[in-house]
Amino acid sequence: MTNPELLVALRHDILKVCFDRFDKNFAGGDLANNKLFLDRVEGHPSLRIRVVKLMAEHDFVINADFITAVPDGANWLGKDIANERNLPFIGLKKRKSLISGLAFAGPSALRAYKKLSEDSQGTVVEDTFNTFTSTNRVLSMDEMKGRVNKALAIFDRGNPDNRHNLEIPHAALISEHIPAQLSSDSALWEFISAEIAD
Repeated sequence: MTNPELLVALRHDILKVCFDRFDKNFAGGDLANNKLFLDRVEGHPSLRIRVVKLMAEHDFVINADFITAVPDGANWLGKDIANERNLPFIGLKKRKSLISGLAFAGPSALRAYKKLSEDSQGTVVEDTFNTFTSTNRVLSMDEMKGRVNKALAIFDRGNPDNRHNLEIPHAALISEHIPAQLSSDSALWEFISAEIAD
């Protein structure tokens, strides 16, 4: 079990680095005025190390045979976690053609997948859970059906009462519902002007 004080400090630092204004739609379709840009963690070495170590110590990773990630934003995270645990990483990418869905992120990802035993079970990592749209895309990929049995994220900002079903156990380092539309007086806006030393 992770020390709650560590998670409070991690939440604070993640919000300082990643929380920002955003006037577009999320992957699930909701119009938002804010977003957690968790890809920014990659550029903050000390925060990156903290996040990766905490995720790599989670039971969902310790008991996994391989790691995959929601493309493209969480691929760096999946690679780091897989390296930390010395597990195979199965990289995925979004298809660039009109065909919807996902594909292996090159020949090395396909080779890593083919080396897995038939009963190998993996964990999909994501930067942010919201409505599970992106995570479900990974689970619907033919090669991942029945192979990925857990999902782990840095941050779960979703509303548990208003999102898609996820058929596998899921967890996040930080779980806090942040609505897509925040009021102008929300305390979260204060994080935009904050800086974190690295």
